[in-house]
Amino acid sequence: MDWGLVEVEHIEYNVSRSSASGVLQKWDKTVPPGCNLGVSLIVSREHPHAGDQQWSFTNLVTPIGQIIADEFEIDVHYHRTWLGVGQNVERKVIFRPNAA
Repeated sequence: MDWGLVEVEHIEYNVSRSSASGVLQKWDKTVPPGCNLGVSLIVSREHPHAGDQQWSFTNLVTPIGQIIADEFEIDVHYHRTWLGVGQNVERKVIFRPNAA
């Protein structure tokens, strides 16, 4: 398992990649089949927009998901929002690479 994180302006970018198939799905049943790279965006309580799901989707999830899709020419799945222990919202958004 490869893993790394960085925190910038009260937002943590956490990346996990498994070389073995199905590992991420064992950890999280909402991970779509075939996915072996996970990116978690964690907004700190100190962030001015902490708790604002619409701001996070518009200003973090959408641009970052699209950049990854375009740069790596892969589909990027936004499959879950974690709101706290035992509180998850399943998502089914796919960012597809834009044609060059």
